[in-house]
Formats: sequence, C-alpha cells, structure tokens
Amino acid sequence: MNNKCNQIFVFLLLFAVTNAKSIELNQDADSELVNELIQLCTEDSKEDKVKQTELLNYVVECVNDELRLEGKQVRKQKDLLEAIKKSGLLDITAPK
Repeated sequence: MNNKCNQIFVFLLLFAVTNAKSIELNQDADSELVNELIQLCTEDSKEDKVKQTELLNYVVECVNDELRLEGKQVRKQKDLLEAIKKSGLLDITAPK
C-alpha cells in the first residue's frame, strides 16, 4: 500500500511540474518584447536584402519565429501588422 501511495505521489508531482512548465512556455509576450523583435527583424531584413514586396511577411514570420524560440505565444498576423504600423519602423500603408 505504501509503495502504491509513493507511485501516485510521484506521478502527481511529475504532472504538476510538467503542467507548470507548459503554462510558463505559453505565456503571452508583452508589447515591449514584440516591439524589440520587430526592430530586430527589420534590421535582419536589411541584412538579408529582403525585397520590399516581401518585407511585411518577412517581419511577421520573423517575429513569430522569435516568440516561439522564447517560449511565448505567437501573435496573429493582424495583431502583428498593427504593432508594426505603431512601431513606425516600416513604411506600410496597407497589409499586402
């Protein structure tokens, strides 16, 4: 009986730790981080010589890739487009 209780305890402990880590990895990024990533990705686009017609998609994909790497939730395209417009780093008038 005692061994069975120990097994249940270990299982519950592992479940709790795994669940807590999962919650931690899916936290939403704050707007400051998103703005920093927009700036980083904009600079990367210049280094990678991204065409103007592909620039917006490049930055959106780049920001979401970086968010994934940091264990944060990715942003919807429309939310990132709005953040990019507010940042003023890219000259965009309408999503392409």
